[in-house]
Amino acid sequence: MSPRPDVSEDRKRQITEAAIKVFSRKGIEGARMDDIAEESGLSKGALYWYFKGKEEIVSTILSAMFDREFEMVEKWRLQEGSASEKITKMTDMIADDLLKMRPFMPVLLEFWAMSFRKKKVSEIIRGFMYHYLDLLTPIIQQGIDEGEFRPVNAKDAAMSLGAVMEGSILLWTYDIKNVEFDSLIKKSVEIYLAGIAVKG
Repeated sequence: MSPRPDVSEDRKRQITEAAIKVFSRKGIEGARMDDIAEESGLSKGALYWYFKGKEEIVSTILSAMFDREFEMVEKWRLQEGSASEKITKMTDMIADDLLKMRPFMPVLLEFWAMSFRKKKVSEIIRGFMYHYLDLLTPIIQQGIDEGEFRPVNAKDAAMSLGAVMEGSILLWTYDIKNVEFDSLIKKSVEIYLAGIAVKG
């Protein structure tokens, strides 16, 4: 007799995908576990078998989203090319990914707001920020070492780049129908890179 397949990851994905739909409709605070159970087609008991509560579902969604971005940054960090080329290509990939997630943006903004009230969410977002800086800082340092960038503090410059990208996301969400996000973030990063470049 063959062993029963482990469906736990499939079930977790089924639940988190259902939760995203519910959060998009009702907001995170307004959503109930009953709503997620109904959307997922599973019983409420099944939900609690895989997740202790709504906050754990939120944490899982956040972690999965950030892990995907880390993979993008890491991919370009290890590629051949100048620091500017790596940052530009990484930005293009992140912009494309965020555009695909456009319906999810209100939920993402609610996650950010929750970080002021929920310790677990705050810890995840803070961990994301520092991991992101750890990946970006060596790229900036490469640009400094190779004479492409001015001798700025690499970690400060990485944090500034993060602020440029996060700020572009916020500006986009203020007028999501009229602001062209891919153009906005590309121009913002282009101006940033010009600001730290060694003047020829």
